[in-house]
Amino acid sequence: MADVPGTSWTKPGKSYANRAWWDFLTASNRDSPIDDRKWVRVMEYHRFRGVPHIHALITDTVGSPRRMEMVDWGWKHYGITRVLEYDPKLGAAHYLGKYLLKDEGFGRDMLDIEFGGF
Repeated sequence: MADVPGTSWTKPGKSYANRAWWDFLTASNRDSPIDDRKWVRVMEYHRFRGVPHIHALITDTVGSPRRMEMVDWGWKHYGITRVLEYDPKLGAAHYLGKYLLKDEGFGRDMLDIEFGGF
């Protein structure tokens, strides 16, 4: 983690965000013997603070925990966590498109995209 000048707060980096993602995947599949889910995740860096965070779409699996269980888990382990139900009327492009196609100068070079289970 990188120190923020003049404070005792440290800024989480890419490794920390990746660990949070893999911990989330593990915790959200704890009751299933196999993980046959498919997912896509986009790591983005906050425009002003430079803190990485992840936007993702992930399929359910047998025994998936309730959405709010994962929100509570995320808050306890990593802080603010939003888990929203997928709306098929809007489609994946609605949710991830703005991150995949970001072209805001600074933000353009701040994306990391990964697919899993395909």
